[in-house]
Amino acid sequence: MIQVMLWRKVVESIHGGRGKWVFLPNKNALAGCWKTIVSFLDSLTVQGKKISQFVRGKLGNGDIMRFWHDLWFGSVLLKDRWPTLYRLERNKSCSIASRVKRGEDGFLFVGNWSRHPASVEELSEKQDLDRMLLEFCFSDREDSWEWMDSVDGRFSVAMCKKLLRLNRDQEN
Repeated sequence: MIQVMLWRKVVESIHGGRGKWVFLPNKNALAGCWKTIVSFLDSLTVQGKKISQFVRGKLGNGDIMRFWHDLWFGSVLLKDRWPTLYRLERNKSCSIASRVKRGEDGFLFVGNWSRHPASVEELSEKQDLDRMLLEFCFSDREDSWEWMDSVDGRFSVAMCKKLLRLNRDQEN
């Protein structure tokens, strides 16, 4: 898992930036293969879904996955589900483990806010977040990723190729 994190850091340091996060980061000023791959995959939809929607985090101990930027709960990134809370967050790349702690009555969100949520919208989003934590559970294993279009959650090039061919055949 450490090698995966290192690879992610390399790609993000070259192509990421300014607090923006996307499934496949790309710096438009740089030409090359990576830019072509990202452009193709960003425009590709399969079965009405973007490729990024086929990859989902499987929560383990919460040390690796990012609370706001990785798809690990529900069907949208939490930064998009709760945009006003995300704006208040000081460390937008924080891990799940750094934001969710076990309390006496279950799990609690431990925010690192620029200020405490105060508006009706912020408080409503915070209530929704607190409700989400009622379903929350850590495990002893490391965080991992699942390919949502397979029975066992494992990605394979053959399965992806089959999915792309099926999509091509349906378009023709």
